[in-house]
Amino acid sequence: MMPVAEGDATARRALWSKTVPVLYLVATMVLCSASIAAIRLEPFDIGTREFDLFLGQIDAVRWGRIAHSILFLGLGGLYLSLTARPDPLPKWLIPSTVAVWFLSVPWINPDVFYYLAKGWIDSHYGLNAYTDRVTDLPGFQTDPIFASVAPSILSHTGNYGPRFHDLSRAIAFASNGSPVIGLFLFKAVGLVALRAIELTIRQLLTDDGRPTAALAKWLWLNPLILATFVGGAHNDVYLVLLMLLAARYGARNRAVLAGFFVGLAIAVKLAGLFIAPVIAIATMMHVQPIGPRIRNLLRLGAGSALGLMLGFGFSSGSLSYFAAWADGSGGWPRSSIFMFLQPLVERLMGLPLDTLLIGRGLFLVLGGLRLLHLWRSHQGAIAGFITQASFEMLILAELLTMKMMNEWYLLWPMAFGLARAGRAEGEWIRQMTIAYMPVIIWAIVGSILSILASQFFIAMALLTSVIAYFRTTLKRPPDGATRLLQ
Repeated sequence: MMPVAEGDATARRALWSKTVPVLYLVATMVLCSASIAAIRLEPFDIGTREFDLFLGQIDAVRWGRIAHSILFLGLGGLYLSLTARPDPLPKWLIPSTVAVWFLSVPWINPDVFYYLAKGWIDSHYGLNAYTDRVTDLPGFQTDPIFASVAPSILSHTGNYGPRFHDLSRAIAFASNGSPVIGLFLFKAVGLVALRAIELTIRQLLTDDGRPTAALAKWLWLNPLILATFVGGAHNDVYLVLLMLLAARYGARNRAVLAGFFVGLAIAVKLAGLFIAPVIAIATMMHVQPIGPRIRNLLRLGAGSALGLMLGFGFSSGSLSYFAAWADGSGGWPRSSIFMFLQPLVERLMGLPLDTLLIGRGLFLVLGGLRLLHLWRSHQGAIAGFITQASFEMLILAELLTMKMMNEWYLLWPMAFGLARAGRAEGEWIRQMTIAYMPVIIWAIVGSILSILASQFFIAMALLTSVIAYFRTTLKRPPDGATRLLQ
């Protein structure tokens, strides 16, 4: 017979397991309710209402930020609870949550309307997305598509790969000039890509001999992923998919296909370069003699060349894409740790050093050494090497090479962390999920004090989470990840 105390504890756990999914969905609905109602805004000038939870429907910006922070903290806490327990989820939770985010209008990062605008000046006005600006158009203020773009980026030229601009042009054409229709078309395509990400991660987990049962809740209930890829329809969903496909085929010794997807990823964003050395090493790990290794590398190079040709071919904007991405952008929004290091080194220490350049040099040295160590020490399936090495290269790149720290950057390593399925990777995912979204709304507009404090908190959260990850990882034996997705 079960003791009374043990029976009460079991009953409480059962009640909590039933209550958490309901609380999670209710919190999601409350968080997104104002943005769902914003679909009816006339004019649909979302870009001018960014960083306001209520999107201008009520005059309470500060209260909107407070509500945003509280609700995202609550969702983060519930996400921790859902992913900490092996209890099965109600079948209604994931589709209901995704549907709520799908119906919402992005209030944190409405870049999707910029994609639409660049596609519209091409498909409707016959201009070049890379060389022409929206502000070059006479009377652009009267076009409803341009009213939905943040005013600060209306004068930007195109800075995405040519194939993504092709997608933007097609969606803009299909929208017939409606920003609402364009938004939901981007969301629909992005949702298909996110589903493909889930399937690819499942294949990588299977190749590495790891369980897949809990992947759905780790992926589809993560507030950071939902807000960025489902609510915001951000185009990094395609970059993540292509990098994961490169990893999948690299793990299966399909060098040409692995290289092809690396090339396509680079054509979407140069961040695809961060995993290229990982795929190259994995290609060599499949065979031992030097001759077959060289042949595998040649196949990888041929596939990469094909991917780059397809990604950049038939476009007059390829060079402009490279220049725009490499130049980057600074300023206040989402700045990285270097915003604090540079004045510290220059003004307080009196040293004329470029801290970002030093950080990038450190990345090359530390990343290279870590890759060599993983290569030499790895035991087990090559899929495990690829997912762990890619995750580590991406979190190091985020910490040491970026002028800005955007939420979509965090999703690059997050995807590989889910595919690695180790305890240390899971803790990193949880820490950054709960730390980032509640704070970011204070780090963009407002007083200088709130901006600096918020951005410093985010930068320190990334720094401490990366340090914690490596402290845990370097103590465990090669390929000794504690299984997480159970």
